[in-house]
Amino acid sequence: MNHFIVLMSSLFLILSVGCDQKNGSLVNVRIRVGVVMKSGDVKNIARHDFLVSKANIFSLWETSLQKNKWDHSLIEKETQVELGYEAKLAAFQDAIHGRQEHINQLRAKSRDQFRSIKKQFSKHIEITYEKGLNYGVGYYFDILRIPTESFEIQLRDADKKYGEVSKYPVSQDAKDFLSERYAEFRGIKNQYESAFAQVAAEQVEIDKIGQERDAFIKNYEQTISEKEKVYFNNAKANFITEYKKNFITTFKTDLSGVAEAQLPKGECFFFSEGEIGLDYLVWNYNATITKEGQYIELSNDNALSSKKEEAAQIISILSGLVTK
Repeated sequence: MNHFIVLMSSLFLILSVGCDQKNGSLVNVRIRVGVVMKSGDVKNIARHDFLVSKANIFSLWETSLQKNKWDHSLIEKETQVELGYEAKLAAFQDAIHGRQEHINQLRAKSRDQFRSIKKQFSKHIEITYEKGLNYGVGYYFDILRIPTESFEIQLRDADKKYGEVSKYPVSQDAKDFLSERYAEFRGIKNQYESAFAQVAAEQVEIDKIGQERDAFIKNYEQTISEKEKVYFNNAKANFITEYKKNFITTFKTDLSGVAEAQLPKGECFFFSEGEIGLDYLVWNYNATITKEGQYIELSNDNALSSKKEEAAQIISILSGLVTK
């Protein structure tokens, strides 16, 4: 409640109130504030601050929001129209879908190529092994005749084996043989790599489109956030102006939960909020002041059961007004 206490004590000083100039129209009003317990007993609410306004504080705030178009769904729709949001997202999705379809086609084609390349590789190694025996190098390739779980590992091992064997002290005929076989192997390996290169390239393009889409969505969300800030600040300014016009006074209850205030005759609203015991209570009590010595009771019976967020928002705005 500290923020509310500072607010109430400061508002009376900084706001211009016309009531002091019309003492003839003011009457003394006695207000008692308490919480009715389950037992029926009443617990007095001491040192609690209230402000009194000629208008419903919540209505002033809601009207200010409406006047300044502060509505998330409306701001969202406005921004969607400005950015062509739906059409742009659809274009991103169509582009991704089209490339994904192409990838699926390429993968189907690659699978057929892959089976063919594996057969070529197996035949290549078998020939290198058998003919290599005539040059004293065939047995080096015997291990490559055994299939492994990963074809990429087989290709890597074969590439490595050709490099190792070519450095061994073998005859020139053996070196010529290895050179010829390695050239054929490189052709098989290049087929494998190119078979999947297009798929990889298409995936890169899909990732780029996805990044562009994400950047667009982020910009869309930032635009909404910026609009909300502008509209919200406009609503705050409008609310403060209207609030000043309707402000009457503030008061604080004493240790017995009682306060006295001079109020003009007519309709007014008693506004306050805060944690009272284990409950959070909001008052926006409407009363019509008709006579001198009028008695008003404020309790959990005439407090609002909701409006907690709105009340906290209003207090935050008015607190900001005090500190400026």
